[in-house]
Parts: sequence; structure tokens; C-alpha cells
Amino acid sequence: MMLKTLLLHLGYPKTGTTTLQATVFAKAPELNFFAKTLKDGHEYVPESVEAFRTLINYGTAFHVRDRAAPVLENMLAAMAARPEEKVLLSLEGLTNPFVDTNYTQPKDIFRKASDIRRVLAPLIDTGVRVKILVTVRRQTELLPSLFSQIYLQGFSSGLFEASYEGFLDFMLRDEIMGFGPDFRYDAFLDHCADAFGSENVYAASMKGVLGQAPCRDTAAIAEFIELGEDRCIALIGDGRLNVRNKGKRKGRRMMTTSRGAIRFQKNTGLSLTRKAFSFADQLRIKRGRRVFWHLRDHSEMIDAYYADSNARLAETYDISF
Repeated sequence: MMLKTLLLHLGYPKTGTTTLQATVFAKAPELNFFAKTLKDGHEYVPESVEAFRTLINYGTAFHVRDRAAPVLENMLAAMAARPEEKVLLSLEGLTNPFVDTNYTQPKDIFRKASDIRRVLAPLIDTGVRVKILVTVRRQTELLPSLFSQIYLQGFSSGLFEASYEGFLDFMLRDEIMGFGPDFRYDAFLDHCADAFGSENVYAASMKGVLGQAPCRDTAAIAEFIELGEDRCIALIGDGRLNVRNKGKRKGRRMMTTSRGAIRFQKNTGLSLTRKAFSFADQLRIKRGRRVFWHLRDHSEMIDAYYADSNARLAETYDISF
């Protein structure tokens, strides 16, 4: 194998990661991309690569120490079957899973960079360069949808009894589950830079990338994958798979499938039509379609929580929303 560069895309959820993978990563023949399963039927992730992703996203320090050597060995064997000099992997599930089904313990997102460094250390020692791309999105566009899904599922199973507003405040400030702190992007980029060197860490806001015009975000992706910026923009084209809810008023977020909504009604005794859901959404439920939960706009609360972090993100990493 002639591997010289390993590219790792550490995409936060709901930041356009699937779009980036399905367009730029999967369609550029210059990239040896070990993909996830994409909607267009692109190849499956090799089992060894999935084991690496699972270990990093869910494993505790003990699991990483215990599994580092065999995971790397198996992953290199999969890469050897396609001996290009440059390989790209995409990791997902960066935030702490609310229910950890793989290793049964909470996972600190800020240890992920050091865990990756531990697994890949033997590879780096041979001279292979590891480059990191972190894709992000403004928290006010991301967290209401993510938190509301968690809240609905937790409330319907009896885990939560607080109002959604109280739950949102809890999620932002809680240091145990880590959801709020997890989205301090400057801190996560710091950890990546400490582990791999600042010259090997790139960050991009997918809002800029999906705008399909040259900007610092498209330039960062182009430099990360070592393709021309115009080529990257052309590959993105119209394939914006995850752009949703355009034109909808603030607070109207994709919520859950009808099955989850019906479970919510059954377990809580609350009517879906009385407060949280509209009459139109009730019709969607009966037809087996997705429904929407109408939430008040909490942008001010979220922006205030991340104000210092985002200011430093702009100053240090040139990322602004």
C-alpha cells in the first residue's frame, strides 16, 4: 500500500454531511472514499472501517486502548485492497448518543481527537499525514431540531416531565450528558489541533458550502481534499440532499414519524391536536406521514449560550455564521 495521506471528515450531525459525502466525496474519482451507505446506492462501508467509526464514536478510554491495534490492522487491510496514496473516511455520530447502544457509557466528545490519535499512532509514525475536516452549522439552526427529537422520545417513554423550554435549558447547561458543551466548536477544533497539529485541521460551515459560490468554506474543503475549489463546487451542484424546511417559520422543526407521535399520545395522554400539533399535522399522522412540532423560537437563549465560543471560533478559525 502506498498510503501517504489519511483524510478524516468529522461531521457534526445535521450539518450537510450526507450532501458532502454524496456529491464531492463519492463522485470525485481522485478520492479513495470509504463511504457510508448513500441514497444513490453507493458502496457500503467496509466492516473494518465501521469498527473504527464505532470505536471512536462510542468507545471509552479502556475500549480504545484495548481495541486500537486490531482495529487499525483490519482497517489497513481493507485499504490495501485499493492502494491509492490518499484515503478518505467519514466519521459520524460525533455528539454523545443519548442512548449508547454500543458501549453502554456516556462518551466525551472532546476525547475523540485523542482517541483517533491513539488508534492511528502507528500509522502516523510511518510518515502518513492525517488531515481533519470538521463541518459545523449555527447552533440555532441545529439544536432545536435535535433537542426536540430527544425530548419527544424521552417524554413519551416517561424520562422527562419538564416543559420543552426547561428541557432545552437543561440540555444546554448540563455538563454530564455534554450536549450543550459538545457544540462549542472552538473547543473541539482545539482538541483536534492539539492532537494532529493546527496545519492539519480544517473547518467549514456547510451553509457556505451549500451556497455554491466560492467562499472560505469551499476553499477549506478544497484544501482538505486537495482538489480545486471550482471542482468541489461543480461536484456539489444541485445535490443538496439535506436542505429542508426552507421557507418555514422559525420554530417549525421536523419532529418525528407518525409512529413516534402516536406513542407520545398513548404514553402521555396528551392530545396531539390540542397544543403541540396542528390539525394539518394530525391528518399527516393518520396518513402515516411525518409531522411537525411547533416550537417557540429559542434562538436568543441558544445564541447567548454559545456567544463566547462562537466569537472565538470566528477569531481563531475564521468560521462565522
